[in-house]
Amino acid sequence: MSEKPLILVVEDAPTILQVVVHALEAAGFRTRAASTAMEGVRMAREEVPDLILADIMLPDQDGATAMSCLKDNPEFNDVPLILVSALPHEQLVQKMSECGAVDIIQKPFQSSQLVSSVKHWLSVGASGAEKEGEAAPPAREVEHKPPLDASGLESERGATGRKKALEIVTREMAPGVGELQIIGSIGVSGLIPLEAGFQELFGRGLYRVLVNLRETRTVFSAGIGCFLSARDEAMKNGGDLVFVSTPIELRKLFAMLGLSKFLRSAEDVESALAQLAAAPG
Repeated sequence: MSEKPLILVVEDAPTILQVVVHALEAAGFRTRAASTAMEGVRMAREEVPDLILADIMLPDQDGATAMSCLKDNPEFNDVPLILVSALPHEQLVQKMSECGAVDIIQKPFQSSQLVSSVKHWLSVGASGAEKEGEAAPPAREVEHKPPLDASGLESERGATGRKKALEIVTREMAPGVGELQIIGSIGVSGLIPLEAGFQELFGRGLYRVLVNLRETRTVFSAGIGCFLSARDEAMKNGGDLVFVSTPIELRKLFAMLGLSKFLRSAEDVESALAQLAAAPG
């Protein structure tokens, strides 16, 4: 049996399908491709994939619903499902919650974003917990560019111009307390600098961290997974994370995913510092 992970791609647009399959195979994965939901279900049952990438609006039926039905078979419990669609972000988040997907990728996208998400979820699995014996990929600096459509053309967002590039700023706020400030939006490609930011603080022994979201617009579910991983690492070392100026959209997403009680928040830096000062340890 091949050691290469198998990715099932369910996509009815031939050009996008070709781009996705090429990017995945260039990254060292095996692929199987389906253009309808039922064809995807059949292929998944023939050979259980390691991960499924599925469009939602397919010719025969809703791809998210069709793929989620596979979960009735315990064999598919640990197979991560990523939704890839041009639907608005809020609808994608709702679909993700309904069908048990682990991540969403909005069209148009960069191939590097998609490959990064696939690698991340293969390493942590559908449960979101890092698989035993598998180390997280090393952090590295990446250049953030506007998303590409299937033709390779840069995509612009909104009337004000291009989507603001993600920037991570870290600094020590007080003895033993660090601040990780996020500027822009955390899509899939933003995971590497986000993880690197936490690693930089933790490497300096700063496990009590303010996650400053004052200038953050959007956070995808992969970013939520990174927050939870960082919080676990901080708490393991006697620290904690407090989210500052959490956007309403992100608070709704926390609630939808059942994470509100795990991710504490504060209105400003001063109140976050007070929370950390009052926390045990």
